[in-house]
Amino acid sequence: MEVEAINAYCREKLATLRQPLIENLAAILLGERIPLDVGNAATGEILIPAGCKITMRHIKAVAANSGDIELYPSPIQKAIAGVIAKFQNSFSRELAAIEHERQSLISQLPAYPAFRKLEDLASTGDPIALYKLGIHYLTGEFGRDSTKARAAFAQAAKKGHIEALVAMGDCSDSSEALTWYESAARRGSVNALERLGDCYSKGCGRGTAAFKKAVECYKECAGKGSLDAQYKLACLHWDHGDLKNGQRVALDWFYRAAKSGHPNSQTKLGDYWSAGRAAWHDLHIYVCETTSNAIHVEEPDCDPEQHGLLSEHPFNNGFCSRCGCSIDEVVAFALRCDPAFFFSSVADDREEVFKKSELAQAAVWYAKAAEQGDLEAMVKLGHAYRHGWVHSCRPSENAPGSRNKQAVRLYRQAAEQGHEDGMRMLGYCYELGIGVAQSETQAARWYRAAGAFEELGDLYAQIGDKKKAAKAYRLAGFHARSSQIRDLGPRETW
Repeated sequence: MEVEAINAYCREKLATLRQPLIENLAAILLGERIPLDVGNAATGEILIPAGCKITMRHIKAVAANSGDIELYPSPIQKAIAGVIAKFQNSFSRELAAIEHERQSLISQLPAYPAFRKLEDLASTGDPIALYKLGIHYLTGEFGRDSTKARAAFAQAAKKGHIEALVAMGDCSDSSEALTWYESAARRGSVNALERLGDCYSKGCGRGTAAFKKAVECYKECAGKGSLDAQYKLACLHWDHGDLKNGQRVALDWFYRAAKSGHPNSQTKLGDYWSAGRAAWHDLHIYVCETTSNAIHVEEPDCDPEQHGLLSEHPFNNGFCSRCGCSIDEVVAFALRCDPAFFFSSVADDREEVFKKSELAQAAVWYAKAAEQGDLEAMVKLGHAYRHGWVHSCRPSENAPGSRNKQAVRLYRQAAEQGHEDGMRMLGYCYELGIGVAQSETQAARWYRAAGAFEELGDLYAQIGDKKKAAKAYRLAGFHARSSQIRDLGPRETW
């Protein structure tokens, strides 16, 4: 039996223990309204707000916190206290017995002796043991306790343990965290340096000093091989860099991280390729020029590999006639020509070929990110399949039906992992029967899961269920006089 199973077993026993108390409280409280807040004296949490109609959820919360109930003296307070008092003595004994059984079961787990040894070693002041013990308390393998975790990290940090210094920064507010991260960064921690960059980047809207410090931190991390730092540096330049070169520098860092396998950067590059050639040229990506049939690279120390790449592309007036990439793009981003993936210019209009090559390149980057589990990339790759950006050498795989099935597979994969756009698109496919058998029930299910209440309202309005449509539109934020609800007709008709 694992720890989670033991905890679930004990929670079930607690629920059984509380059931008589819940039933007795329900007899006097269910459906009533109390003019005063009922709270937990220890935590300050409000269990039943004043004036709220009491439900079973409120009663279960009172039962779960029965030892710390706080309510101003009143007749209802006396009634609640009287019910709780009947069970309090037996509760205390039973709770102690359940906790003793939980500890006994946990102590029998194979990993528990090692945990006890770690506690013993930490008690001697060993910094490594203290840090590992803090992680145990933080993750809750044998009981989560953030206070004990912080105490263990603090002791290890005092002894100079670098990761404990970083952990203390993670456990602290922004001003205190900066001190901990700086201390760890001075000792050579890349993680601390990156978090320091995060702290400074939050202040970028207040001036250039924070921007410069964030850039310095991220650049140093990027130089040490951190792909996350490269991505964050790109985002920083994109959002806060100067208007002339900020996005150009950002794109360069996105490409560096994407080429090394960073999924978020790959998705960003896919977005930019899908925006089209004009978006690239807006950033002034010109690193070489053409004169008649000769190619001249402006950088004298150009990588020989780039010259080799140029020979793969049959250029015509600066653009590849097979994949549509410009010489600028090929040299700047080491792009290979893939005739199996891109369209030929023989049967298509030239501008159309260029656009298709850009969209195909976007799909390539989305696919790379999706392979690493990036949910946003999965949804966007689904769009790419559905709109025909992905092309296979096998004609059967280019048929709309086959592409739509691939799109639904990707939407479902993202939706089942909680991605809202994936849920919404899966609902859309079920509504219209795209790549899957049409099902209004399934469409409603996924729209509801995504919180896409406007689409849910449209679905119900279309099938004639005006009452459900009105409810969905209200959940979407539409008021009674909005066109969506007025179009349902007179209220008395639904």
